[in-house]
Amino acid sequence: MKKKIALTLVLLTLLSLFSCTAGGKNDGTTTVVTEDSRADTKEVTTDATTVEDTSLTLIADGKSEYTIVRPEGAKDSYETAAAIAFNEKLKAFTGKTLPVTTDWKDNEVKDKEVLIGITSRDKDVAKVDRSMLGYGGYIVAVIGERIVLTANDKAGLDAAVEYFFSFYDDQKSTTTIKVNKELYNIVEKAEINAGSLPFRAMWLSQFDLNSVYGSSGGQANEATFRNNITRVLDNCKSIGINNVIVQVRPNADSMYPSEYYAPSAYVVGEYGKDFTYDPFAIIVKEAHDRGLLVHAWINPMRAMKTTEIVKLDQKYTVRKWWDDESLREKYLPTVNSQVYLNVGYPEVRQLILDGAAEILAKYSVDGLHMDDYFYPTKETSFDAAAYKEYGSGKSLADWRRANINTLVEGLYSISKADGKNVVFGISPAGNIDNVYNSQYADIYTWCANKGYIDYICPQIYFGFEHKTCAFDKTADKWSGIIKTDGVCLIIGMTLGKAVNGAQNKPDTYAGDGANEWINNKDVLLRCLVRSTETDKCTGVAYFCYQYFWNPTTGAENSYTKAERDNLLPCLSEIAKADEGKNN
Repeated sequence: MKKKIALTLVLLTLLSLFSCTAGGKNDGTTTVVTEDSRADTKEVTTDATTVEDTSLTLIADGKSEYTIVRPEGAKDSYETAAAIAFNEKLKAFTGKTLPVTTDWKDNEVKDKEVLIGITSRDKDVAKVDRSMLGYGGYIVAVIGERIVLTANDKAGLDAAVEYFFSFYDDQKSTTTIKVNKELYNIVEKAEINAGSLPFRAMWLSQFDLNSVYGSSGGQANEATFRNNITRVLDNCKSIGINNVIVQVRPNADSMYPSEYYAPSAYVVGEYGKDFTYDPFAIIVKEAHDRGLLVHAWINPMRAMKTTEIVKLDQKYTVRKWWDDESLREKYLPTVNSQVYLNVGYPEVRQLILDGAAEILAKYSVDGLHMDDYFYPTKETSFDAAAYKEYGSGKSLADWRRANINTLVEGLYSISKADGKNVVFGISPAGNIDNVYNSQYADIYTWCANKGYIDYICPQIYFGFEHKTCAFDKTADKWSGIIKTDGVCLIIGMTLGKAVNGAQNKPDTYAGDGANEWINNKDVLLRCLVRSTETDKCTGVAYFCYQYFWNPTTGAENSYTKAERDNLLPCLSEIAKADEGKNN
């Protein structure tokens, strides 16, 4: 669906915010400024007296009593950039600039100020209400003798600065600027196409929940775990998330009591220990109590390290295979001491299917989710014996893709068996060529035919300036390979690069766009908006919880604050509109 922008410009007197007349008196004049009539404002007067002067002087003959006030905070914030842009435009018109200060409590509050961004003056002296604004919306107003330019995001504030100066384009030689109040007491309420992303998910990885489950000493006390996990779920709910994708099998192990897989060290502390209670059962119940849908997330092929597999109880299948040297060589190849399941063998695929069926039998989950750990290498030695036995004349690449296709078909069938309607989706890496040619995941077949997946969720962990995989171009590529109405697109994003950007770490593989996350703090906001414009996209997923909050303390991640401050109002707006649509 395409983004729908409602451009309705109205006097803030209609919102009971501002007065349009000199001296603060309402003269009954209502000025409606539309997209087509900004330069030719018309007045509709009802029982009003004439006001001789509705202007104030911002600068006269190069002199001004005004000061620009921006929010206290980072020098590289979009609000600081807007204050600089305001001064640059003012200088272009008059040859002069205004002094700039912040709204820090020690700075004197004056009557003549240009407030730019979300300042502490808003509630105290300006009485600005931005709650009606959507993404890209803005307020440009005169309140008393103050000039206010404010918005909830960078796009809106940039537009506010442009609007303010749009009436002076033919006066660039002037040294005086008079501000006609009637042209500025307006609000532009821009609305994103909310409701176009009904799927809004948070990945809860083993790394997010490790400290919630417990520590190296073993599982946390059940009451402590329940308290921490409910905070996690409440936080997700609070920002508009409606699906949680919970890691249950990161390394051929299990985050729940399983017949097939050993208890995960991420839950019980180390391999070889057992559960004291079932944490996943608690997660499912608490999430459902909050109206959150739960997806059980499995890694299909990756297992644990060679030093860890020997600690497993011998009753588990992978330990039995490991102890039998002939089966170990066939079923459990290693790459750099990391053990993998060789899905070239039917017995190995069956173990994965049995584990998935077990989850759906034990828990009332809403989805089954598989991520991007497919073939870890292009080396022929990884599965040479299996290829010789089962290759059937195919190239190694085609045979490997066929193995994963068979596994994917099996998982899809399990998700629909016995009248179940569990959604099944896969989250490959974002680079299509690498996924298909290096990991042997046949995304083209899955996305063009029914019976494989319900959704594809590529991890498009790139910005717009990435040299080879720019976000918008990559999103369109994934949309373009979907050829059946049985598959929808969910776009995966990460705040990990925002964490790096906040620490001045470049995006190593982005080429010319290496500094995008350093220089910009609204990348994810623009990615979210672009998702609403991307064909076949019905949702977004965020990696991962710890980049939003500390999993055990609930403290906000300071590195991602600027990105989140831009992103979350828009995400919340989409959630509210989606709820309204469903109601």
